[in-house]
Amino acid sequence: MRALVLLVALTLPARTAPDSVTVSSPRGVRHIAVRTERGFPALASAQLGAILAWEATPSPAGTVALRVAGESFVFVLDAGYFRNGNRVYTLTASPYLVGDSLFVPLQFVAEYLPRLTSRYRWDAAAGRLDELPERLAADRPAASAPRRRIVAIDAGHGGVDVGMTGPLGMVRFLREKDVTLAIARNLAAELTSRGFQPVMTRDRDTLIALGDRGRIAGRASADIFVSIHVNAANPRWRNAASARGFETYFLAEARTEDEAFVARLENSSVRFETSARARRGDPMSFILADLAANEHLRESSRMAELVQTAVDGVHPGQNRGV
Repeated sequence: MRALVLLVALTLPARTAPDSVTVSSPRGVRHIAVRTERGFPALASAQLGAILAWEATPSPAGTVALRVAGESFVFVLDAGYFRNGNRVYTLTASPYLVGDSLFVPLQFVAEYLPRLTSRYRWDAAAGRLDELPERLAADRPAASAPRRRIVAIDAGHGGVDVGMTGPLGMVRFLREKDVTLAIARNLAAELTSRGFQPVMTRDRDTLIALGDRGRIAGRASADIFVSIHVNAANPRWRNAASARGFETYFLAEARTEDEAFVARLENSSVRFETSARARRGDPMSFILADLAANEHLRESSRMAELVQTAVDGVHPGQNRGV
């Protein structure tokens, strides 16, 4: 059986950025230009490091470790998130390299540095970042705990919609809806242990309409929507029992006939829905239309690639790609 994961990354719209940022520290004051050539405001790490107490160390693995006032922040280049300790935080834009120069989103400087450290203070009206002396920073009240990131976990199928069926090893008859629910429960437990807040679209063997799955995620203000599915090998295939593998899908228009076939297959569950069919104007329809046309596709694609790469390190089956 092949495990499928559908991921949709949701981000917030960017705010109007200033032309430059004033940075003040015990070392002096500097005006740093805001770069927007990538379509979002960013600052040169080297210019910030010249006036602030921080140091960036690129890694061959496509990550950058940033040491700021005793705190460690790990960025993945061209991905909209970073890690601080055992927590992962979402960015509306991505850090990137131009030659050997690292550029970090303005959001990190204006929002996360003041929140995650006691050393920095941001004045939005003045476009100014102040680094406090260590003595004053020690007396400053600790920042409030950051909001727990919310992950909507969607166990595919359910109820009368059993999904794929087939034997597996000593199990005579296996149903996709049971496998996806078991995986979803394990994923929820793992995310909880890591400080995330999981939201299940279904936690028992029941049918949830496709439109309602989107509404459940929306009501919970989920940051990520993950849908779990499994495939079954066609018994008419030669040596069908040996079929193995995993693949990750992100929400977009199908590019190949195979992708279109998977979309038709997974969405066929609407035939079981009686009173909960998706209607024009409902949240799920809006999400589908919006994601098909805007920049969030890039973040979703990048997230799918990261998941596929991570699973490849632990899954014994064939990597079937994104």
